[in-house]
Amino acid sequence: MVERLHDIGGMPYTAGRGVPSDGQPVHAVEEPMRVRTRELVATAAIAAYLLFVAALLLAVIAAGPAVPGASVIVGLLAVSLPALGAWLYVDFTQWVGPELVSRVVRWSAMGVGILTSGIGLLLAVWNYSRVAAIVALLEVGVLYLAISGLSLLREEPDWRR
Repeated sequence: MVERLHDIGGMPYTAGRGVPSDGQPVHAVEEPMRVRTRELVATAAIAAYLLFVAALLLAVIAAGPAVPGASVIVGLLAVSLPALGAWLYVDFTQWVGPELVSRVVRWSAMGVGILTSGIGLLLAVWNYSRVAAIVALLEVGVLYLAISGLSLLREEPDWRR
């Protein structure tokens, strides 16, 4: 029987967890761990929002004449889809660099996508409940202020640049 196997790098392998080949247990050491996950989470959130906008667009198209102002809502949501797709592409491929042009393209795609889809979403909600649309608008404002306040309190350098 083989008691010890050796990895390619010459590191001994044992079947026991936390026990190196010499038999002494290894204790976990707590160290601050910094993992860069913001980009992956941001692209997942952008993709989820893109899918939500596409589903809302299909729902408004399917409702057709039952939704007053459906053509305006469909137009706004249709304009936002390519912009959101461009924003997702720019963030996923990490195309953004320090150049002014790349930042302008990213912020333009983000602005057009969020602005047109947000207005389309508010108009769709407005058709069903005026109070819900006003509450949603107020909630977005409060959440923006809370997130901005938290980003100012962060110890990390400004990641939005």
